[in-house]
Amino acid sequence: MKALKSVIHGLGLAGINFVAVLLGFGVYYLLRPAPQLAVQLPVAVIASILGFALWIYFSKALFDTRAMLSGWRDYVGIYLAALLWSPLIFVPLHYLGTGYVTAFSNVMALWAFQVPVNLVALGISHLCYNHGNRVSRLPASPGAG
Repeated sequence: MKALKSVIHGLGLAGINFVAVLLGFGVYYLLRPAPQLAVQLPVAVIASILGFALWIYFSKALFDTRAMLSGWRDYVGIYLAALLWSPLIFVPLHYLGTGYVTAFSNVMALWAFQVPVNLVALGISHLCYNHGNRVSRLPASPGAG
């Protein structure tokens, strides 16, 4: 079950990273006179972190409790799985969109984005959902204590 948990959540994180980079490019495209990295990178970082936090929040409702993250090994597994999923998602989509296989430098650039951003996203998720700030522990209504 632990391997499947890492595969599922790693795929989710890699997909969120990919969508976040595309969202950042979309914002850059709208603000084209601006430098690409100055626009795309902050948007992609924020979208990745918020996207994974939402992924964890909604996965608590959608998945069985055994699929929830429980220890540092789960986070390491998800981190590594996301790095493995990225080229498996990116290379075929790039080929379908452009008709040629992407350069390995593009995969390296995606990994360079993922390495620090996913550490932050996983760290924030760990702090929010494993240290007493669980959404399921919030009171049912104001004053319900």
